[in-house]
Amino acid sequence: MSTMLALVVSLALASAAEDPKPLAEPLVLEGHTRAVLCVVASPNGELLATGGEDAVVRVFDARSRALSRTLEGNDGDVTALAFKRDESMLAVGDYYKKVRLWDTATWERKRTIEVPGIVTALAFSSDGKVLYVADKDNAVRRFELDAAEDAKPRVFQHSFEVSAMVLSADDATLFTGDGAGTLTAWDTKSGEANWFRTHGTQVVALATLDKGSSIACASLGVPLATYDTESGDRNSRFQAGELEGSALAVGKDEKTLFVGLREGPVHVLDALSGKDLRTIATHDGIVTALCPLGGGDVLVSASRDASVRLTPVPTETR
Repeated sequence: MSTMLALVVSLALASAAEDPKPLAEPLVLEGHTRAVLCVVASPNGELLATGGEDAVVRVFDARSRALSRTLEGNDGDVTALAFKRDESMLAVGDYYKKVRLWDTATWERKRTIEVPGIVTALAFSSDGKVLYVADKDNAVRRFELDAAEDAKPRVFQHSFEVSAMVLSADDATLFTGDGAGTLTAWDTKSGEANWFRTHGTQVVALATLDKGSSIACASLGVPLATYDTESGDRNSRFQAGELEGSALAVGKDEKTLFVGLREGPVHVLDALSGKDLRTIATHDGIVTALCPLGGGDVLVSASRDASVRLTPVPTETR
């Protein structure tokens, strides 16, 4: 009986160690000394990676919120991050036109990819065999990771620098935004553009909504808008007023859209109507990146004020 009791207690303690209490109050993750430019959570929610102008990637245990390790050796600002869906690899893009691929089991650097321009965005295909790299050399490059390292990537050519990118859940469509405010939907197999629309000046953030049927687009100088992903038509139902965004993320069950602003706050909108529901976080600088954590129970926000904030998402706005 005592042995069984000891076993129960042991299991309970182990469970408590693995499952910390849900985040009740906002938490600031310390460490970066300059502007934080990108944040990404692993698909299974176990890791959180952040990077910025101090040229360091900080990897946190998302459950305990403790720093797991730092990845140094980048040539300059860390400008983009992406995890494979199985969490086995982390891609790190930087200002000096390089993408480094890290094995998350050993934290050994497995490969370095060089591109002609400053890296602005990264995306893995769902099977992890393809990496899309957007850069300021007016292109997105598709690298087949199983191919020889000197194999030429497919190039999705743009007329201006690519400033934002998101891949559809089925890998069939690549959405990009550029420095001239053009939003384009690309067929990933043919490399041809399905449609394009002009949305203000430079596109700064994109996020797919409503099971991939629409895409939110944030640009400098114009209100936030959403577009039908099949036709490219603007969704008239979505009305966010004069709200502009500098960063975007989708909430739990895609019912809400998180919008970071240049002035520092983070708003929660109804993803279908655009109604402003509340403000849940505030930074002292431009909000540069957002990502949900813990199944959408927590929002991670980064800013040019060098901070990374974890904010509990109120139940009614998830």
